[in-house]
Amino acid sequence: MLANVDELVRARRFSPDGYVRRCALDPCALELYRGSALSPALQRYRLVCGLLLVLGFGCGLAEAEQLRIAQLHKYHASYQLHSVTLVGTVRAMYVFPPLPVFNPDRCSPLYGIAQFELVDETGSLPVETLGTCFAAAAELPLDGDVIELTAMIQVFVPEGQREQVIKAVTQKIVVLKAAPRETPAP
Repeated sequence: MLANVDELVRARRFSPDGYVRRCALDPCALELYRGSALSPALQRYRLVCGLLLVLGFGCGLAEAEQLRIAQLHKYHASYQLHSVTLVGTVRAMYVFPPLPVFNPDRCSPLYGIAQFELVDETGSLPVETLGTCFAAAAELPLDGDVIELTAMIQVFVPEGQREQVIKAVTQKIVVLKAAPRETPAP
């Protein structure tokens, strides 16, 4: 049985040149160099496979699942704290004024804090936008815009209530179709 390199070091079985001596307790031991007994080609193969696995896993996690609002309401428990992508129309947009923050570690004020309702043909969902430090980055959709919303889903029961609330917290908004804007009459 091949011994752990740390065990061999503790047992002082390393020779001065860095190789592990064979011992009577482990007659099948290979002579290991301190780093690894793997050939350079096998080391590269393992490194490439590991990188592909990590990148593939990371990219798969980064993608949000696209679904309809009715699906979200039906299977809400399984979407708790997961990112999803929804397509719908913005209704009842309310933008809060810039909010001063009294924490020295955070910027002040926060711009773009908003609440709205996302509506598709299957239902509606309340959405919150938490805001940003930069006024220019706080561009929000307007009522009637068709958007693609990537959001974190939160399912909870407010204190003192019995009914669950499902809401979305904005991660990314892409306006797919802007609502017609009224132009002021001359």
